Amino acid sequence: MILIYVIDIFTMDKETCLFARWCHEGIDNQIIPSFYFYQMNECPRYSSWLTYDYSDANSNHNYDCGSSEYGCCEVSEIECDAAYREGDTYSLYQVILEHRSHWSLNINKQDEEGSNCPTVEELIYQVSQNDKNNYLALYLSYTITAMIIMCLCIICRNCMKKEEYEKTDSDDVEKVKFVMKESV
Repeated sequence: MILIYVIDIFTMDKETCLFARWCHEGIDNQIIPSFYFYQMNECPRYSSWLTYDYSDANSNHNYDCGSSEYGCCEVSEIECDAAYREGDTYSLYQVILEHRSHWSLNINKQDEEGSNCPTVEELIYQVSQNDKNNYLALYLSYTITAMIIMCLCIICRNCMKKEEYEKTDSDDVEKVKFVMKESV
């Protein structure tokens, strides 16, 4: 039982996710990306979903940060991933760079530069760490379940344990019969 438990914990599969962080020009105007790799239980279908996972996990989000003094945090330099996933050419990627797309996070900027705002790498790291926290709860529940099962097995074993009797001689049986006759 314990062996099955240990094997189950160590064989839980995590997906290795990738984010095309930087794009370079390849042959025939192709995009050659440099990837940022991270692990999660399940990779997001679209990279932009990372912002939702980050906002859900981050406690200092503010849905009204647009009206704050410096506005909302923005994560920029994300164009490569979308261009690569869409199969765009490198020249189209260059056009996209000129328009500078970004992800908005519902976090107030503390200053004009947004020094408190996460980078793409910090955002991805935090989301993948929060995803790992789900495994800690799973490990804990497996451990408690295994301990309960082991305790039940020990209790059952002790309840079913046969009493050991001492071997008696025939003379001892005669003595017991005699004592019983006298008491009656």
